[in-house]
Amino acid sequence: MSFHIEYKELKSEIDNDLREYVRKKTASHNSVNNIYDIIAKNCTADGKRLRPVLFRKACSAVGGNIKSARTLSLSVELLHASTLIHDDVMDQDMIRRNQPTIHKILSTMVNPKITGPVFKNTSVQYGVSIAICAGNVLVTWAWDVLKEHPVLLNHLIKTYEEINQGQIMDLHYSKANPSPEDVFSIYELKSGRLLQASICMGAMLGGAKQEVVDKLKDFALPLSLAFQMQDDLLDLKEGKGREKYSDIREKKATMLKVIAKSRANQHSRELFDKDPGDEVVAKIAALYESTGAVSQVKDLAEEKIIESKRILETIPLKDKSFFEGFADFMLERNN
Repeated sequence: MSFHIEYKELKSEIDNDLREYVRKKTASHNSVNNIYDIIAKNCTADGKRLRPVLFRKACSAVGGNIKSARTLSLSVELLHASTLIHDDVMDQDMIRRNQPTIHKILSTMVNPKITGPVFKNTSVQYGVSIAICAGNVLVTWAWDVLKEHPVLLNHLIKTYEEINQGQIMDLHYSKANPSPEDVFSIYELKSGRLLQASICMGAMLGGAKQEVVDKLKDFALPLSLAFQMQDDLLDLKEGKGREKYSDIREKKATMLKVIAKSRANQHSRELFDKDPGDEVVAKIAALYESTGAVSQVKDLAEEKIIESKRILETIPLKDKSFFEGFADFMLERNN
């Protein structure tokens, strides 16, 4: 079976399992303003489901029963969904997966009035505050899935701490001048750790030896860095599921930005200090092309996939072809 066919089948199965799990979790809640219905719709919206796919395939690839991973693999997707809600709040994003973000939806439920020093009006306060709570609810669901598996639960708890460390770095370096090493650290913690946890937890559930789990973790790291660099490149195009150039508008610390700033002249570097209006954003996007930053990031991402595949060759797995296809998919994807 080809990677794309198997991936599509796994994704469909995960979508169904996720909807059923969320349906059961929300059935007993009669929340104000149907908040739980909004949470359910948000976390079951169409996504790539990369993390539970890796979890399930790793379990079977080391000799485990993939059926045992069906519910447990939802933990990494629920945690991922929670981080997206919180990320959208911190980045002030209004679009996710081509739909309004959860804090944007919630902010329309109350009439805006002037409020205190933190929020500009009551509707924003309402949307942001409940979105934070919604993300927290999804975290508790992720823990609940693993409550009978303390080793896996502890692994995911540690991962969540590292994700938050990455988020702190991401926020800090949007106001500072990161080095390439700083950017890779952000990518590794904020994006990479959950991808690594997904494949490691699946292998652990499947009974893999520690040396195999460690090698799978090594395999997933360059994979996740390539994934994030591709994500940065997709930000320059329409169709990502978020607003085009959102990373530039939010002054995100990306490899594109670091490389372009290092190659630009003084006049062009001053663009990064200006308010990101449409004209400035367009000039920065053009600078990414003219400095060769786009080309270099593409090359770096391809190098990381090659590195990942080299590591994969050393791991005793039942079905390496799927993981090879998964690696290629990191750069093939268009959203």
